[in-house]
Amino acid sequence: MFRTLNPATGDLIEEYPFVSDKELEEQLIQLQSSYVAWREFSLSSRTDCLRKLGTLLLKDVERFASLIGLEMGKPIRFARAEVEKCALVCDYYAREAENLLRPVVQKSEIFSSATKYFRPQGTVLAIMPWNYPFYQVFRFAVPNLVAGNTVLLKHSPNTPGCALAIEELFDQSFGEVKPLSSMFLSHQQCEKAIKDPRIVGLNLTGSVKAGRAVASLAGQSIKKSVLELGGSDPFVVFADADVDKAAKIAANARLSNTGQVCCAPKRLILENSIKDRFIESYLNQAETKKIGKPADESSDLGPMAREDLKRQLADQVRRSTEAGASVCSPNCPAPQEGFYTSPLLLLGGGVDNPAAREELFGPVAWVDTFENEKESVFKANDTDFGLAASVWTEDSKRANRVAGDIQAGVVVVNGSVTSDPSLPFGGVKNSGYGKELGEEGIKEFLNTQLVMEA
Repeated sequence: MFRTLNPATGDLIEEYPFVSDKELEEQLIQLQSSYVAWREFSLSSRTDCLRKLGTLLLKDVERFASLIGLEMGKPIRFARAEVEKCALVCDYYAREAENLLRPVVQKSEIFSSATKYFRPQGTVLAIMPWNYPFYQVFRFAVPNLVAGNTVLLKHSPNTPGCALAIEELFDQSFGEVKPLSSMFLSHQQCEKAIKDPRIVGLNLTGSVKAGRAVASLAGQSIKKSVLELGGSDPFVVFADADVDKAAKIAANARLSNTGQVCCAPKRLILENSIKDRFIESYLNQAETKKIGKPADESSDLGPMAREDLKRQLADQVRRSTEAGASVCSPNCPAPQEGFYTSPLLLLGGGVDNPAAREELFGPVAWVDTFENEKESVFKANDTDFGLAASVWTEDSKRANRVAGDIQAGVVVVNGSVTSDPSLPFGGVKNSGYGKELGEEGIKEFLNTQLVMEA
């Protein structure tokens, strides 16, 4: 059962039963038929569909933004921005698909000619999360669809309305061929779909536990998988940095989406001499944030998406304090009803406390310190995750050295991490593997076929 509650009140919105096994089989047949037709569409026809999709998104942005807020609690300003970013993805791939998919002539010492072609392969299963219920789907589906693949979407159980709205958008934009289908699948049905020969690969954004499970199933069937499994991103600040600016950016990034962001800074690793100043600036910035209802234009933070997520975060804070971490609480009160929680900073407690070892998926960050560059890199890398990182320093040579030594898929110097449609995004270690977006993202589920002439 897909069951969604209003996170601002805890009230039930709606329940959706799982599809039957028969309906799943019928949809797999339909998607295979759609793929056979869709791959024959000209690239210009596919990009025309993307332009229409982007137009429809912006035309109805308020409805979609309100739906995002209703189902997972994102404040309306930021939900609106999420929908608009989906339109940017459509625009980018509509403009750049021809360049990204153009055959590449390869030099050969043996053959007279060799050309790499990028061929679609079929239907890819997308298992998508709730924290960016529109953008996560679009950043995966749009490049795959324009390249000629089709998509079976299994969305998060607490954002089913978003899943249906997305399917409707794609139906309106892509016509009768219907290259994307959304289904309410159980775990067992997901497993069945992964094993089905009509599914050629899978993309998952979710937990490490879920990533291990689906990667194992994909491996058993010799299928490509791309995994984005979250992070515990280091935010390394040296004493020569603009400390107040760094603290402001850190607070804004950490508290964005009520802290429910995979690539947000979660471990604030500060040169010891600036720790107190940074913490003061961070707390001051946090206190400017208003926690309120998602529909309120003035809200900066909404509720957490689900009650179990709120409980899990509270348990991590409790266990971290029991391990020796201290708590700094900005004056940022949260409503009592619903799944609201207030921002916190956790300080110290040793490198084995939960705040240092686990991903904090909510408006809580952990503070640690270092004495020199070598120690900063060691502490940044002292994690099982490797999604993204930030390095703050006015010394460009040091910035390049530290960025090169940090084990992460993305490193930003003197800024915060965000995804860009034109740039590849993905991590290493327990943050997963493979890329989304950019040239690398569009080719993950394509067959790079080499055609040679003797």
